[in-house]
Amino acid sequence: MGVFVSKRVEIEALPWDGSEAGAIGIVAWAAANDGKVFYDAHLSPPKLSVVTLEGEMTASPTDWIIKGTEGEFYPCKDSVFQRKYERKVDGDAGTQG
Repeated sequence: MGVFVSKRVEIEALPWDGSEAGAIGIVAWAAANDGKVFYDAHLSPPKLSVVTLEGEMTASPTDWIIKGTEGEFYPCKDSVFQRKYERKVDGDAGTQG
């Protein structure tokens, strides 16, 4: 057994604020990047679904939708996202992961 540290990786992500407008933006972004994210406004509460490598997952308001290093999409809880990622500053070689 050993101790390991995450490698630095760069990802793209958008937060979902729970709004229909926010969901539509995420759906369009994912579709433009060959991702499958669906929004159903007819459900109560409305549902944002993300097709991941492991199957379909439901995002909650305040979750981030991440496009991973292999082009895959998945939701991530805000608390995990804030712990794991920081915004890339222009000129940085990467982000912490």
